[in-house]
Amino acid sequence: ACMGERADAGPWDPHGYCGGASGASRGQELDARGAAISRALELDPDWEQAGVVKFAYRVQVRDRRAARDFAEDFVARNPKALDLAQRLAQLLAAQGDFEAAHRYFERILRHQPENSEILMTTALVRMQMEKWASARRLLLRHLRLNPDSDETRMRLARVASERHRFDEAAVINLHQEVEG
Repeated sequence: ACMGERADAGPWDPHGYCGGASGASRGQELDARGAAISRALELDPDWEQAGVVKFAYRVQVRDRRAARDFAEDFVARNPKALDLAQRLAQLLAAQGDFEAAHRYFERILRHQPENSEILMTTALVRMQMEKWASARRLLLRHLRLNPDSDETRMRLARVASERHRFDEAAVINLHQEVEG
């Protein structure tokens, strides 16, 4: 992981640089943090945890365009960098770029089809895109994994309502009231 300094790390060990970056961030020494992460990625350009830290650093210094560019490039080179893909998708959704966010969430779902958090988040993005039928399918999958989720039932009722299926929305709401 990318936490704390390692006493045994030498100048060729990316983990040592990442550890230094972690320590520097605690002291708000952002320039030192950025340099340490850059050095770690020079030594191991495919190390996802260092990529996550660099992405977070870019977001922290409010350089979201550079964060996005870096993460998109990293994830393109490392298709299994799912943690960074998730953070990128969250940033894109927060910026209102739902189409791009959706592509990254879909990538994660292909690798982690039972990831409850990603199912819900992808459903919410689809709702923002007004893709009601596909949002419903994801919410139903989420409900199968989380049968006691009132939030999922509430979202399903909203989707039913948006699709003008008011009877379905009423049944979902009734079920929620009886169960709750």
